Amino acid sequence: MEGARAWLIPSVVAAVGIAAFVYGSPYVVPDLGFLTYGFPFTWGVHTTMTIAGPADMWTVNLGYLTIDLISWFVAVVLSAIYARDALR
Repeated sequence: MEGARAWLIPSVVAAVGIAAFVYGSPYVVPDLGFLTYGFPFTWGVHTTMTIAGPADMWTVNLGYLTIDLISWFVAVVLSAIYARDALR
């Protein structure tokens, strides 16, 4: 049972990290529509409509993508260390 409890916190942090990484927040006004991806840093923007009509354009910031991946990986590792120490 302790092994399952030790994996609970890192699993929850990993699930939240994956959700924050792949969930797109919509932003729509009459002449522009796009989805932003990434938390805490917005690493991607998918433009779906402009004043000129429908669009399908991606803008990806590789620096923010790298920082986002590293920050969530560190959060998972730190939560695993915390869970291990809390069970002792």
